[in-house]
Amino acid sequence: MKRKWMWVIVVVMFFSAVFFNMEEVSAFAKNIGTVSSYHIKTYTGGTVELSGTVIKSEFEDVQSGGNLVTNECTLLRLDQPINISLYNGKIIKNNYPAIQICYVGRKPHDAVAWIDKHVIVRGKLNESPSGHYYDSVLLDIDDIQLSAKPADPVVKEQPPERVRPKKTRLKKVMRKNKNKAVVKWKKIKGISGYMIQYPTQKNFKKAHIKTIKNRKASSATLKGIKKNRKYYFRICTYIKQNGKKYRSGWSNMVVVKKYR
Repeated sequence: MKRKWMWVIVVVMFFSAVFFNMEEVSAFAKNIGTVSSYHIKTYTGGTVELSGTVIKSEFEDVQSGGNLVTNECTLLRLDQPINISLYNGKIIKNNYPAIQICYVGRKPHDAVAWIDKHVIVRGKLNESPSGHYYDSVLLDIDDIQLSAKPADPVVKEQPPERVRPKKTRLKKVMRKNKNKAVVKWKKIKGISGYMIQYPTQKNFKKAHIKTIKNRKASSATLKGIKKNRKYYFRICTYIKQNGKKYRSGWSNMVVVKKYR
């Protein structure tokens, strides 16, 4: 009976060590870019090339007899996390941020000369042969070289989206008397107001401009219209945002003849 309880304690301590170990690994996780995927078969992983920084770490290991000891190990903290799955497609590591480095043959790699240096490592991803490793995946090294650390990605500030008010159209323009004209247009939603141009030249040079601040308006009476002049009318909408005025394109043109 005592022996049975001893095995229960050993199993609980082992899974506790794995849980705390994964918490330490997850601290290295970075949400950057696309996650690469590697599929490995037991002890026969394909060759991969990974970049990252070599770091020292520790993990709790349950020895025979139930003794809990602290072991040191060397990890490759990846520049970009990867997904690793077994040959049957089952994902065993998702967004995996750090891998224990080993020599071929699964002997722990001390890599003292590489600590805190950025490197490129070529080797094979394999499953750990037992629970006495940092985690369930190892990187058996074929080659390791110093490499310049990649610069942090530059986040370009996106220019603000251009405000484009919807155009309106003139329905009718008519003289009211010798020096007034009534302008009617299609009402547009979601704007701040309207601007009416009415020069005496068709090219709209030296045009008079009337601003209508009532966005619900659909007509206006313009004063100062000379009876012996022909006028050209057009209208646009505008939106005021952050202290700036954004104008739509101009509407159709309407010509008003001389007053008789």
